[in-house]
Amino acid sequence: MKTYMKKSILALAMLCCGFAVSAQDQKDNMPVCLKNVSLYTDYVKQNNLQEAIPFWKQALCCCPDSLKNQYRNSYMNLYVNGIRIMKYLIDKTSDEAQKNQYIDTLLWMYDQRMEIIPSQRKSSLWRKAADYARYRPQDVKQIYDMCVEAIGMLGDETDISTVILSMQQASQLYSANELPADVVMDLYMRLSKILENQAAAGKDVDPIKEALDNIFITSGVANCENLVKLYTPKVKEDSKNAEMLEKVVNLLSANQCIQEKLYFDAMEALFAVKPTAVEAASIALAFKQQGSYAKTEEYYKKAIELTTEDGVKSKYYVDLGNVVNHDLSKPQEARTLAKKALELDGNNALAYFLLGEVYATEKACGDSELEKRSVYWVIVDCYEKAKQIDPSLTEAANKYITAYKPHFPSKEDIFFNNLERGQSYTVACWVNERTVIRPRD
Repeated sequence: MKTYMKKSILALAMLCCGFAVSAQDQKDNMPVCLKNVSLYTDYVKQNNLQEAIPFWKQALCCCPDSLKNQYRNSYMNLYVNGIRIMKYLIDKTSDEAQKNQYIDTLLWMYDQRMEIIPSQRKSSLWRKAADYARYRPQDVKQIYDMCVEAIGMLGDETDISTVILSMQQASQLYSANELPADVVMDLYMRLSKILENQAAAGKDVDPIKEALDNIFITSGVANCENLVKLYTPKVKEDSKNAEMLEKVVNLLSANQCIQEKLYFDAMEALFAVKPTAVEAASIALAFKQQGSYAKTEEYYKKAIELTTEDGVKSKYYVDLGNVVNHDLSKPQEARTLAKKALELDGNNALAYFLLGEVYATEKACGDSELEKRSVYWVIVDCYEKAKQIDPSLTEAANKYITAYKPHFPSKEDIFFNNLERGQSYTVACWVNERTVIRPRD
């Protein structure tokens, strides 16, 4: 027998003290019984529980067994209303010993209600778990077991409070090494599925989903190893489930698992189902951080294809150009991308930054010393233009300008090539940019 049930029998005996009657008396007690039922019921309807208590006690303790068959609703309501009355007594009692007796009796009332009214067993069980957690939060395992039993019976009808309560208890048990990781993860997946089905039925469960995810993430069970073990088969088996894929990506990201193969598999699968420019750019950035530059290039190109806004497309051209220049060592192709960015948005200062970096890769443009150094005029032009467009880039641009100006041709180089300060000049080779002649000193 459950401990609280043993205690509740004693508590009930004390509750009924003074109302004991013989079996023969019970047979003749129906009129008094019904009077007590009527009186306590009226007070309960008025929310006057204090006045209802003595009449409810007499009805509970003295009504004959025949009440169960002859007046079934009245019999059932003894326990339905009894739960409400016991909670009232618990909340108003300061004596801890008395309070614990009332709690035991409350839990027993729930058991009686479920036995007497089987149709209410599902709802009674999760309410019992909620009250157990309210009055005895330290009994984590018992609360968890009640929640799991309720979820097993209720399925998609599980109350949202039970969803959260069960996950909270599972998290605590895992932290205390009393519940293995796979059980916690299975529960999380089970609860997530319940919420998905409730959402499909039109119920707003987004706040509950967020709360559930937060508990799972902070439980400690959601480490990379466990997440990969849990979700790898699900991503393979259900690769078109956008909601699930998005959850996997978010969970892995939140738990710093962005280097896992599963993270990239889930992102690419999600993109295949919901191809957007933003998603493509996110995937490109993830691959860049991983060092997979060919994949980075592939997804930036997809982002550009899917974008309709010129300003956004211009930005993606620059992002792609930086990868092509720095990581794939293709400066001429990067220059083309920067030019495309400027065609779409002439005020894209970062496109000029990219051009400056691209031209800085050219070390031998021409034959003479002046021709080789002339590229630095164009490089500085790019940074000057960038800070002119966006003053917030002034400090960064000036660092490059200061670094590259000393590489300008000298006065002597300019003089011996029959050139003058202020003349227009076209830089040779693939750079092929117009600039203005000026010496380094």
